[in-house]
Amino acid sequence: MMISRSFKCLLAVTLVSSAALFIAPARAQAAEDLSTPKAALKTLFQAATSGDKQTVKDAVSGTEMELKVADVMVDMITEMKALNEAAKAKFGQIPDDFDDVSKLAGLVDQATVVETGDTAVISVPPPPRPEGAPKLTDEEAAAQAKANELKMVRVNGQWKLDISSMTQGEPLTDQHVQQFTAMAKAAKETTTEIKEGKHASYDAAMQAFGMKMMSAMMGGAMPPASEDEAGAPATEPAPAPAQ
Repeated sequence: MMISRSFKCLLAVTLVSSAALFIAPARAQAAEDLSTPKAALKTLFQAATSGDKQTVKDAVSGTEMELKVADVMVDMITEMKALNEAAKAKFGQIPDDFDDVSKLAGLVDQATVVETGDTAVISVPPPPRPEGAPKLTDEEAAAQAKANELKMVRVNGQWKLDISSMTQGEPLTDQHVQQFTAMAKAAKETTTEIKEGKHASYDAAMQAFGMKMMSAMMGGAMPPASEDEAGAPATEPAPAPAQ
């Protein structure tokens, strides 16, 4: 099952960097400001990364199923934040530290907004490309720019993210709910494994997490990490009995 690029963007950004994937889950309600498209988008990102489901619900517009998916996405972000924090506590400085809401807020500040009545399109600039990354072709750059366009709608004077505009015609279903739920479970299991010392390094932990995530996307189940998988010396087999 494929999720549209812009929908993935929301995951990685609002989910992840929005800072997400992370500090220990904060449950305090985010300050709600839905007065403008940009303010509403910032409110959504902050609420998603703090685990504030009610504000997320207030800041989006969609069908019952789309709202259900948004709800479980918040659970996934919360578990990803906990995983990120556990990794930092165990392994120190880590390469994939997403704990920075300010980066996303800065991108929203730089976004352009085109309002037409009760709808608006926010074009969020892409984050800087990694050093040494190949330059995008004009076609790739145009596709990325299009993927970073988010549609907002004004409902009863409040701006909200239109979830349906992010799926590019692909309806969200219970399968999406199950996948995001499984991804949250994978993050939670990996967090527990890190705290229990079952991974010798950050890379080992992320490899285990990646396998769990892949299994979740495929609908399977991965067993918990063993001592051997964590990088501990494997137990030598008993010698064969003498003839």
